Amino acid sequence: VAAFAGPALLDATLGGYEMMLPSALQTYPEQAYDGPFYQLRSPIRNISRVTVPTFIVGGTYDLFQRGEPILFRGLKLSTARKKLMIGPWYHTSAGNGLTADDGSSPVYDTKGNLLPSLNNLQLAWFDHWLKGISNGIDAFPAVETYYLGAGKWAPDTKYPASRTAYRRWYLSATPGSGTSLYAGSLAPAADGGNTTVTLPWIPVNGACSRSTTQWTAGLVSGIATCENDNRPSELLATTFTTPPFTAPYAISGPIDATIWISSTAADTQVIATISDVAPDGASSQITAGTLVASLRALTATACGAVVADCSLYANGQLIEPWHPYTQATQSALTPGVPTRLEIEIFPTSAVIEPGHSLRLTIATGDFPHETSTLSTETSSLGVDTLYLGTGYPSSIYLGTVSPPPAS
Repeated sequence: VAAFAGPALLDATLGGYEMMLPSALQTYPEQAYDGPFYQLRSPIRNISRVTVPTFIVGGTYDLFQRGEPILFRGLKLSTARKKLMIGPWYHTSAGNGLTADDGSSPVYDTKGNLLPSLNNLQLAWFDHWLKGISNGIDAFPAVETYYLGAGKWAPDTKYPASRTAYRRWYLSATPGSGTSLYAGSLAPAADGGNTTVTLPWIPVNGACSRSTTQWTAGLVSGIATCENDNRPSELLATTFTTPPFTAPYAISGPIDATIWISSTAADTQVIATISDVAPDGASSQITAGTLVASLRALTATACGAVVADCSLYANGQLIEPWHPYTQATQSALTPGVPTRLEIEIFPTSAVIEPGHSLRLTIATGDFPHETSTLSTETSSLGVDTLYLGTGYPSSIYLGTVSPPPAS
């Protein structure tokens, strides 16, 4: 481990500066970028080769939150031979809240299906597919997702949910709730005029948020990390919030954030976080996505049978962007010039209940999760400007489910 991890970590930490080292010291060239080393080991790039029955279990706050739905989509198997279960879990808490191993404290979904413990699900799965035991596991719902906010499990035949329609929310200068550096709102249409918002680069922001718990695999859950309230991190960011909803508002699947930004520097890092804002103002993170601006290159090819090196579209509009993240596609910002970023916000399932609001937070740091490489750090020492309005319609595009499956 030491022989590999030490040089790999050093190479990744240097980022683009690694090429300045003598070749003998470049143990793992371009370790900070995507390339052959990672692609060889990527489950997403190899999922089409899987032909055996596969049951994927993930969590809304899992380390692999992004990949689990993509893997399910990439499996060329019938719904009897592939399943997807996504619970309200961190990486180390998978299975919490399901029916006990002995059958006590039963848990059901909204259609009355019993949700066994993960131990019993695994046993039934292997008993059926390896031993030929007829136990009904092949008839288990193809998809079981837990809806945050509603606190309920809902079965489905696909992911994102059936009856998902897509809509866009625009970042607006109309004042909204929140105590951030700039508190705007989310609106159904772009503002008639143009507005700029100054956003300083603060790479150590975000430590007091759910992100810290998620990206430490849940190991610090329950400790004072602001796990259920992101407001401390929002203080040094910009927020855009809907008015309180009057009816349940369900979202399902990946989210694309189109953000227009410029910087006084050659690079910056943008973090887009989606939260459920309670009537008392508490802001509970649902999901998030990040992008280093110089790595904004987009693979526009639409996904089909292949799920790698392609972007996902809904109604012809981007919903899950794919970025190459290679050194060859890296391109510095031109200081002061508005630039469009497509930020992939990881998939989720949630219901914003009546009286609650949906919030998008735009920040420039998510420490320790998004600790910058040395080359990104030194290229981002500037002040960012966020653009709103008809000229630069920053927005989010997401899937909504009506009626809400777990309301």
